[in-house]
Amino acid sequence: QIAAGRFRHVQLATNGICLADNKLLDHLLERTRIQFVIPLFTLDKDIHKSLTGADTLDCIVRGLHNVALKTMEGLCTLSLKLIILAQTIDEQSGMLDAVHRMDIDPSEYIVSGLCRTDGAIQSGCVVPYNIAKSRISALARKIIATDKPFCFHRIPLCAFEQDLWPYMMTLDREDRMMEYATAYALYP
Repeated sequence: QIAAGRFRHVQLATNGICLADNKLLDHLLERTRIQFVIPLFTLDKDIHKSLTGADTLDCIVRGLHNVALKTMEGLCTLSLKLIILAQTIDEQSGMLDAVHRMDIDPSEYIVSGLCRTDGAIQSGCVVPYNIAKSRISALARKIIATDKPFCFHRIPLCAFEQDLWPYMMTLDREDRMMEYATAYALYP
């Protein structure tokens, strides 16, 4: 409510659970246009529960569907954020197909990766680049084919097959240098 009174456009990052309630969604959209950023880890209920600790996948999918309908009406936009994890990397490309079969048509795609080449992060979720490369590339090809805006966040160029590099290199030199400096500051 506070943001709606001050800004014409608002970006709201949410897990989407509360958006399963159409009345709440309508209430949120009464005063402003919202860009919803909703992450989706998996469509497998057991994996979802193991990652999030909650049995909320059905609510998230209903929330995504509700926002997708409002997006078609021009009342908001939907940025679908796909998360690359060791537990879900094999299903990412198929998950994109499943989302489309559910009539969820995002305005844009954001893919965020938990990938590393070194041993800096000791986690069961991290995917080494050499293992992720073919799967991330397959997902990128599907997303590029949708002709929707996309962003691959925290996934370096070496994690893509070389024919995809031109699609990933859209920042100018100054922006790339700032991105590298920021990444180095965060992950020396």
